[in-house]
Parts: sequence; structure tokens; C-alpha cells
Amino acid sequence: MNIDNIKSFIILAETLNFTKAADKENITQTAMSRRINSIEEELEVLLFYRNNKEVKLTLAGKEFYQKSKSIISLYDLAITNTKNLEKGIGKYISIGVGTYEHFLLDKYLKNFTKEFTDVKIKVFQYEYKELLKKLNSYELDLILTTDQFFNQIDDNNYDKYLISKDPWLLGVNKESNLANEKIIDTEKLNDKNFVTMFTSSIYSIYDFYKRFFEVKDITYVNTYFTKLCLINSDLGIGFFPNYVKTTGSDVILKPTNPPVYLRKTFVLKRKNNNNFYVKEFFNLIKYETNKLK
Repeated sequence: MNIDNIKSFIILAETLNFTKAADKENITQTAMSRRINSIEEELEVLLFYRNNKEVKLTLAGKEFYQKSKSIISLYDLAITNTKNLEKGIGKYISIGVGTYEHFLLDKYLKNFTKEFTDVKIKVFQYEYKELLKKLNSYELDLILTTDQFFNQIDDNNYDKYLISKDPWLLGVNKESNLANEKIIDTEKLNDKNFVTMFTSSIYSIYDFYKRFFEVKDITYVNTYFTKLCLINSDLGIGFFPNYVKTTGSDVILKPTNPPVYLRKTFVLKRKNNNNFYVKEFFNLIKYETNKLK
């Protein structure tokens, strides 16, 4: 299928006007119609309803619009990367992390850049569902993430390695009574306000934690730092992966009895990513993780 035809389809899908779409493509309306007809004939599917009054996407057209945007994004990325390689600037990695994984990334980056001093590294932070989307759309080469949305991916498409499966630690204010406990019994948490970034319904959260303790009240936050801020002000408690550092705050992390296992942490890359440096970074994380076992 012709790339120019797909680009014309996307513009028409966004403008829903043949005149405007043709102007943007700097072609005639007749040429625009030919391009759309060519795609529809090849797919044997009607992509637009059109008459003298309006142009609308069909259900098939809406589906093709979403997928074709990814196709063009990948095509443009391939062109850019190829040109960069020709210019000698192809030594780069795009890495994504979720809410907490930057605490792991810094040590990996230090060790990696000692060996590969001229590799350009970009780091982005997203919510976990968005991380997977960015990895799938080739905007990220490698991600450090929890397994929160792994039920939405096909394992056959990824190289995946477990970094941490340890129980999470409870963050409490250092002035609270809980701070004096070496190991906090979860029965002592029943009257506490629970700070969470999990956006499910309040009843789902109650049910989830019922196996550990009875949640009295919940405060939602949307970042690690706002979660830390509330606990730092003794306005609640919350769980963190064991690799998180809370230095510089009044929050201390304590193990619980019984241990609370929330999420595992993994490194992921696409199996079809042949970037040498991505593979080396992935292998370094595996090596560093194995050293700690």
C-alpha cells in the first residue's frame, strides 16, 4: 500500500473535508479522491460515508485511522533512524520508567555509560499503561515497569526479565507511633488513611487490601512526589517498592508482617529491536540483577 495514500487518508480522516485535505497535501481534489479510492479498493472496504453535505468515517475507517497513524509514525521513525545512522549519530537508546523505577535506573546508567561513553540516552517517565503503549509504538526502546498491565500484552513479542519480586515496604512518618516498630503488624493499620495512586474504585481497593488489613479511608494522588508529600506530613501511610529511597524527607520505610506483595518489577524490550546498545543495556540489567541474588 502506498505511503502517500495512507498519509492522505489520515489527513482526510482528521479534516473530513476533501477540499481542506487536498489543500494540505498540495494536490487536487480529484487526486485526493483517487488516493482514497485506491485504498478502499485494495482493502475492499468502505472507509468514508460521503455525499454532497458531509464526509464521515465508517467504523472500518475509524479502525484503519487508528492503525494507520501507528504505521506512519513507525515509517517516519524508520526514516529518521536510518538517516541518523548514515550521519553516524545512531548510538542512542530511549528508555522509559514508571512511577518508581528511576530509583533503579540510575545505577544501571552509571555502569552502562562507563563502558559505552558515546551513547546518547534519553529517559522518559510515564504511567504504566502509557509506558507499554510507547514501547509498542517504537517510541521507547526499553522500559522498566511493574507488571500491572501485563495481561494486555503478548509475551511472545518481548524480551522480559524480572528485576524485583520482593515485598513492598510501608512508608510512615518518622514521628508516628508506627515508626518505632521494627516490623509493622498490618493489624495496626486498620485505622489509618491509605495513600494510593491506584485509580480503581474505592471498593476494589478495599477488597484488594482486605487480605492484609482493613482500609479505613483512602486518599488518591497522581505522582510519587505527592504521595510522599502526604506521608511526609503524617496525613497517611502508603506502600513503596523496596528499592525506593526516601532520603531528605520525614518518611521511613518499614517491612510488614505479613509481607505485602503488590507488584513485580521487570525490564522489557521488543524482540524485534536489533539496536546493539539496547541489547547491551538489557543484558547489563540482567547481570546486575543476578549479582544481587
